[in-house]
Amino acid sequence: MGQILISENACKDANIDIQIAGLLQIKPKLIKHPVTFCEICGVGGQYNLFLPQDDEIIVILNQ
Repeated sequence: MGQILISENACKDANIDIQIAGLLQIKPKLIKHPVTFCEICGVGGQYNLFLPQDDEIIVILNQ
């Protein structure tokens, strides 16, 4: 399953209800300080869209 990551600043500036699954700190090359990203698992409010949790994914193999 993929991830949706946005910067911590973008998350703070968003004017919608964002559901955060966790934070990720990355130390990019040529940048002195780590950058924090938010892992988005859904958008509430009028959109009400959420990514499935790992335990909600069902894989059906050839029978």
